[in-house]
Amino acid sequence: MPMQTDQPRLHAHTHSMPVQPVYASKRSRSRPSTAPPPPYTGPPTPNVSEESLPRPHSSSRDPTPTPPRIPNPHDSSRRLPTPPDPRIATPVDRASATPTPLEPPSSQVTGLQTPISPSSRASALTLSLSPHSHVSSQPQFPPVPPSAPIVKSRSLFNPFSVLKPKSTRKATEQIAKQAAWKVTEETRGRIAEEEAERQAAEQAARERYDEVTRRAATEAEARELVRSSIESLLFRGLTSDEERNSVISKCFQACKDCGLDLSAVLQEPLMEGQTPVYWAILNRPAKTPEVDEEALNALIITLLNVCGSLNETTIDSVRLACMWTSNNTLLQHLFCQFGGLSPLSMSDRMLLGPSGGDVVDVGETRDGTGAFIADVKIRRFRLRMNSSKVIKIEFITFERIWTARFFVSTERTREGASENKWLFSLELANKSTPAWVDADLLVPEHSHQSTNSDNNQPVFSIRVGCVGQALQPGPENAIKVRLDEGPMRLHWINEFVNIHSNVLLSLLTRHSTVR
Repeated sequence: MPMQTDQPRLHAHTHSMPVQPVYASKRSRSRPSTAPPPPYTGPPTPNVSEESLPRPHSSSRDPTPTPPRIPNPHDSSRRLPTPPDPRIATPVDRASATPTPLEPPSSQVTGLQTPISPSSRASALTLSLSPHSHVSSQPQFPPVPPSAPIVKSRSLFNPFSVLKPKSTRKATEQIAKQAAWKVTEETRGRIAEEEAERQAAEQAARERYDEVTRRAATEAEARELVRSSIESLLFRGLTSDEERNSVISKCFQACKDCGLDLSAVLQEPLMEGQTPVYWAILNRPAKTPEVDEEALNALIITLLNVCGSLNETTIDSVRLACMWTSNNTLLQHLFCQFGGLSPLSMSDRMLLGPSGGDVVDVGETRDGTGAFIADVKIRRFRLRMNSSKVIKIEFITFERIWTARFFVSTERTREGASENKWLFSLELANKSTPAWVDADLLVPEHSHQSTNSDNNQPVFSIRVGCVGQALQPGPENAIKVRLDEGPMRLHWINEFVNIHSNVLLSLLTRHSTVR
């Protein structure tokens, strides 16, 4: 252990020789010097023999003996100054930086008879701290405890040690290239599949478009054939059954070839925005004594039979054509032949059965006033009023379609009881011209007989008319009157209907033209 008396002697030798580092470097540890160091030339230590000094641990050469020193408890010990070192010291370096004093063997300590003086201890310390002795001897480090933490020095870090070997780098590069090639191939395959799907979709769309275009052209040709064939029948006037059947067969085959239904085509507005049956009614031949009604209506009946189930377009076109021609007879005949045209409800058809519907005869005056008489025969009147609650009748006069209704209305009285009222309404159908109405609803005494007899006196009459204004088309503008108003009228209706199943009534209008 260094003492205070040793300091002058250490400074005395610093000018005569180079200072060797106290701590051995990495290179000195890994490659010890093979050349022997020069002999020690320092001053001899007096009063100390070479035999009494302990030999050094190094076996490479015989160093200068250093006498043992006995620690003095009265002397204050101190550490050597720590040399400046920027690196982080390892546990081994820390251990070597604080040398422990060498304890002589017990045998040698006990065998010494002569005490060692302080000057001898200083000489021994000087010799032990000689730079030549440190150069020639190998530094001895104490073993590192197994539990001591290992702290790595930054100066010992080799950045190139993390690099992989060349073979590993080549394998990694090959794997990366293979992965990139695989990704590229997958991308190319996906792009190719998407392109193929797109082309297939475009091809399918083109095929569908071509198919739709081709089918539309074929259907247009079939419709044109039907239109021209019906026109040829209309221009011929009266036709035979063979001619009509031949034309219908040709039209049916043309529609079948392109997937069309002839019954639907005939109900389309093929000719100037109207259906073929509309033009057939307008072009109906005039009535003559030589030609019966069946021959005049043959083409109309044929077209309606081919149409089958009638749609609203066909129904409206038939009623409109009959109104323009003011042909109530044809309209009533078509009502009887085709239930879809008739104003009867389904419940009325079930009640009437094969007996047919109501009968309406219209007599028009030719004095320019527009007056007319409509004789109506209503079958099973009471039963229909109780079951269907409504009876609807349509007829045509002076290019107007009139709608007469008998219906039951249920109303609440002030006392809260329900009351059934029998009402009558008169209205103009749509597309009819407005008209002034001044009419009477007459029920003759013998309603089961013809009303043409002058002996038939009316049981009662009901005034029907609008005051101060013309009747406009539409059900919202209908004229409504009550049939059972007053106790005697209700009693008469009940008694009359119970006796007679059919009711004859007359609607007498004194003028119906617009002023």
